[in-house]
Amino acid sequence: MHSNSALIMRLSNGANRADSRVLDDDDVLKLLRSRLKSAGGQVAFSRQGVERTHLNKVLNRRRPLSPSIIDALNLSVVYIPVE
Repeated sequence: MHSNSALIMRLSNGANRADSRVLDDDDVLKLLRSRLKSAGGQVAFSRQGVERTHLNKVLNRRRPLSPSIIDALNLSVVYIPVE
């Protein structure tokens, strides 16, 4: 991911921007591992539209986060200015 981009949890109904949280790649990988555990593993999680082999490569840091994984985690990409 580009150095001045970040991921932000999408706002749920009724939430405001103050309820959002900025995540870096490490945070997203932790969230992904947590969601994988809740889903029952990589195969179960891949049913959300993420190719299992790509998911495995992302988890092992051989590929960057993809739009399909970001969407499956209900995240949005935002850009933060570098100061």
